[in-house]
Formats: sequence, structure tokens, C-alpha cells
Amino acid sequence: MFDNISITGITPLDYYPDKCTMTNCKQNIESISLCIPCQKPDMESINEIKVSFCINSCKLLNTILGPKILANITSKIKVIYTAKNPEQSLHSAHWDINFCDFILLETPYYDKRNLCTSNLFIGLEDVCVLDYDERYIELSLLYILCPNINMSNNTKGYVCKPEPNTNSKNLKNTYYYPVDYYENSSCCYQKPCKSD
Repeated sequence: MFDNISITGITPLDYYPDKCTMTNCKQNIESISLCIPCQKPDMESINEIKVSFCINSCKLLNTILGPKILANITSKIKVIYTAKNPEQSLHSAHWDINFCDFILLETPYYDKRNLCTSNLFIGLEDVCVLDYDERYIELSLLYILCPNINMSNNTKGYVCKPEPNTNSKNLKNTYYYPVDYYENSSCCYQKPCKSD
């Protein structure tokens, strides 16, 4: 329905950790309602939506079902749109939206000293524009969250690639902000991890 909207921020498949499987990752969809700030003009059409995630902090919980990682995540969203005015000028609006998600660990054999935000991977799989009008946008963000905790049988650590490859950088729907972007961003200050 909204195929003419360019989406950037989808994580390329070669950025995922090697051990990313159905048993140790969690897929989820986050529904978001956005309102254009009142100082901005009305929208006629959306040109581009840029999305990136950053994991602000994490915490280990011991629960009746086993250990869980609770992650505090920020979704950074930028919408570039054509204004509904005679000039049809381009405008943009930005949002930082915080939410939490968790992963139930499949094994109790982990080293909680190595649980930190750098050991969690979050990948954006898709952005679905559900609806929009002059002031409001309804989105769904499909993402996957993968832990990389040192386990007794885990000998290979996850290393994130520093840059997207040059072939995918300029293609629609494939640009991904590398880990360095999150580490240098003030909204993504990494706090020490806590454990209960």
C-alpha cells in the first residue's frame, strides 16, 4: 500500500551473529504511533523513514522459568516528508522512543560477568507503515534480539562488523547504523549491567 516510501535501517543478513538461531533469539514487533510536532507543517506524503535501534542497558533476572535478560532499547526514528503547502517543501521529524524487551535464556550455564549491552545484538528486519494522515503515522517495527553470552560450550565470540559493505550502503532498505554509531551517540550511553 505504501511501496513508494523509502525505508532505511534494515539490518543486512551478514551483520547477524553466527550463533543466531530460533532457540537463542527473540523476534518481536513493536507498534508505534507518531505525531508530527505542532511546529511542523502538515504532511502530504512520506518520502523516507529511517530507523535505528540502540540498547541502552541490560539486566539479568532470575525467574521461575530460568534466567532472563531484560533490555532497555531506544528506537530512533526519522521521517522525511513533503509538506502539504503550495511550496511542497521537504521537512523532517525525529523521535527517540524507549521500550523494554526480554529474552529467556535456554541454558542456565552462562557467565553473568560477561552480560553487557555489547553482548546483545538487535537487528531491524522490517518497517511496516500501517497508516498515516496529515499529522499521524502508524508504524510496526519487526526486530530480532540475540544474546551472545559466554557459555560453557561457546568458544567463539560475536564481533560486529564496523561498517556496512559498500555494495549495500546505497541500496534501498539495507542501510544499517554500525555499532560505532550507537557507542558514540549520547542517547546510547552504556551503563554497567546489573544482575539480580
